[in-house]
Order: sequence, then structure tokens, then C-alpha cells
Amino acid sequence: WDVAHGVHLERDHSRVSLIVWLKPAADVEQKTTSWYEAEAKAGSADATYRLGLQAQIDGMVERARDLFLSAAENDHPYAKLHLSQQLSNLGQARAIFWLVAAATTGFPNAQLCMGDAMRQSGDFPQANAMYELAASQDDYSAQLRLAAALTFGLGAKLNAYMAWHLLVEASVAEPGLRELVAAVKSEKDGVDEVFAHWSRLDRGLQAAVRCAGMADAEVSLALHILMESVHKPSNLALKLSGLFFNG
Repeated sequence: WDVAHGVHLERDHSRVSLIVWLKPAADVEQKTTSWYEAEAKAGSADATYRLGLQAQIDGMVERARDLFLSAAENDHPYAKLHLSQQLSNLGQARAIFWLVAAATTGFPNAQLCMGDAMRQSGDFPQANAMYELAASQDDYSAQLRLAAALTFGLGAKLNAYMAWHLLVEASVAEPGLRELVAAVKSEKDGVDEVFAHWSRLDRGLQAAVRCAGMADAEVSLALHILMESVHKPSNLALKLSGLFFNG
């Protein structure tokens, strides 16, 4: 069966994947996956969800929504999240029901989305609680959001040490973020001293965002810091803003 592809990475390791899919010639010619239909009819939530994804790719929005609903009602977490997103795009209140349903299954992507929704409503403590759940499952986006919250004390006490720890954890899954971590670690003082002198972290961030081919994680962190600075300005945010808008 198709599975969510992913492996846990050891520190300082990288992942290289080679995935080969074999399909019957008829399916290749017709651009179908014939066995999904039979398994979906037999009640497979996985197959139903996969058919929903294909319908979505093909622009069949209503069919995709019906398939996601069917899979969601069979407790498929990915389908619950996709259904929530579709309903949200339509402005339907039922979207939050399926988002909560997906998050309570322990699905980190749903927990991240739930946290974002709570943060947009101004409930930073509850947002951080959702980010913590996702971060505990090595979701690097949640780790970056928590790092930003701890940097500016939004819904949490200021904690530079934990913010740094989260950045290091996120860098395990995102090679680009290692530029930032390496820049800070290159300081002659120990890590504990670095926490006490945020000017050093400023320099590390500046070095990271200046790197050619800036990675998604670096952009994400920088934008989170800039976004949070609207509520709680800082020298770090101003410096990052200068790097972004002055080249």
C-alpha cells in the first residue's frame, strides 16, 4: 500500500530517497490507478483518500470533497485535514470540526494548522500548546513557530535557551537551517554564553539569510520573526527586515 513516506533522521544525517512505482500498462496509458476503485468500494479509507487526491489534482473539486468526507468518516487523518481545508476555502463553519478531528488523532500537520488558526485568533497560549504537540513529533515548522514565540514571549515566557534548542532540533530535518546553527556555534564561547548574548545570534541569522539559495526553513524562521515583531518589535527583527528589503 502507499504510505506516508518518511524516516526519522539521526543528528547530522541527511535523507536521500529513491522511490520507484510500478503500475499496469493500462493504468499508465489511462493515467488511472485501477486498484484504488476496487479497494475504495470495499471500504478502504486509504484508497478513498487517494482517489480524493487524484480528483483534486484533476480539478474535480466536488468529487474530491465527497471522497475526502467518506475517508474522513472512516477516521482517516489526512482526509480530515484536506476536507477541513476545502471547507475553509468555501467559508463553511464545519471546517473547524474536521480540523479539530484531524488534530486530535495526533496528526502533526493538523496540529500545526490548528495552532496557526488559534494564533490568528490571538490565542497564543493555545497555539503554542498545539505547536508543542507537533514539535514533539519532529515537525520542524512547529519547532520554528515555537522558537519565534519563545523569542518574543508571545503566549509563553521568554526563553532563549529553549528557542535555540528548538532551532537545533529543526535543523536535523532541514539541511538549510544548519547554516544558521553552524554560524552561531562557530562563536568561540560555549553555547550557554551564546544564549546570553543575542547579538551573536543576530550575526548567525544574518549569515544564514545572506547565503545563496536560502532554504525554506531559513525563510520561514525569518518571516516568523518579522511577523511576531509587529506585536513585539526587536533589534533582531529590524536587522532581518533590513536584509530582506535592502537586499
